[in-house]
This record gives sequence, structure tokens and C-alpha cells, in this order.
Amino acid sequence: MCLLAAGGIGYHDDRFIEYDLDKEDQEWLEAFNKGQDRLPARRMELLMWRLECANAEATDRALAAAGESPWLLRHLSEYFTHIKPLPHTLGFVL
Repeated sequence: MCLLAAGGIGYHDDRFIEYDLDKEDQEWLEAFNKGQDRLPARRMELLMWRLECANAEATDRALAAAGESPWLLRHLSEYFTHIKPLPHTLGFVL
């Protein structure tokens, strides 16, 4: 899974999807499709990209409403890129 850095991307153009399915995504998609083509991989990438864009915008709005600077958080996040994300299975437990 590819997650956006805090602050979003600043554009929405479906020709440039910045999401690539990883192994876990591929496995989920295969199980969901069950041998059919109910949800093509390209469509899932587009849906996940739109979800990440919407999440980034919502985060920016929430930070702005709380008096925080989305710009500052976006730049500070560059310093925390060494932190390893939780596996998908643990992320839902928390």
C-alpha cells in the first residue's frame, strides 16, 4: 500500500494515479474477484488513490480547524520517513 504524506498532493487528475497495488492488495483483489473480473486492478488503484486524496484533504481540514498548520506537518513528515508502518493486520487491531 502506498500512503500519501500528510498534506495531500494538490491535484486530482485520474490520468496520474499514484497508487500501486502491493502483494496484500493483489491477494485481497484475487479473493474478492474469485476468478472473475468484478473489480479490475486498475479500477482498484483508482479507487484507493481517490480515497487517499480524500483522506489527505480531510486531514488538512481537521488540522486547520484545530489550529495546526498542514504545511508544517507536511514538511515535518519528511523527517519521519524512517518509521516503518504497521502491517495491515495490526493496523486494524489498534
